[in-house]
Amino acid sequence: MNDTHANARPATVADTTCIVLAGGLGTRLRDTIGPVPKCMAPVCGRPFLDYLLRRLHRNGFRKIVLSLGYLHEQVETWVEREKPDFDFDFSVERQPLGTGGAIALAMTRVRTPQALILNGGEGLVKIIAGKEYGEILGMHIIGPRATDLIAEGALAIAEEMTLDEIISTIHSHPTVTETMREAALQAEGRAIHTSNR
Repeated sequence: MNDTHANARPATVADTTCIVLAGGLGTRLRDTIGPVPKCMAPVCGRPFLDYLLRRLHRNGFRKIVLSLGYLHEQVETWVEREKPDFDFDFSVERQPLGTGGAIALAMTRVRTPQALILNGGEGLVKIIAGKEYGEILGMHIIGPRATDLIAEGALAIAEEMTLDEIISTIHSHPTVTETMREAALQAEGRAIHTSNR
């Protein structure tokens, strides 16, 4: 058997470039945030993109290709000023190419053996819980599917549920609702799919 991959070493985050699709027009947000790229929408005083990049940094990723379009200059200026710890490259669509076209263009900037493609509009769920009993005190639910999770979050707060009760609730896989369970696990330092740092 002649397997050319038999002696290949496993890929690491150092071997991976993250392509972040962040070229959205943000038309549904424009009345709220004004002329700002969707990935730069302010969340608790910071651009949404900042949350995503911080998570990538915590997990060891340093090579990033930002796939940009609408008002790309705002993103480039912010990144160059605020994120010197990354090795950034920018892939700019001069006209909308669609998701597949944006990925194909961004792949021309990748110089590592593999790439991880992320949607800059991905969301996050963060649960704030009491230290002694683990009771749910509040939540941050951000992202395009946030409305699918708000009811569970409101119920957990209203019923004074604990992290353990959220964790033991069935959340089907693969669905967006399992992010609620993952967030509860992360609040206890036991996350499965995300960093516990």
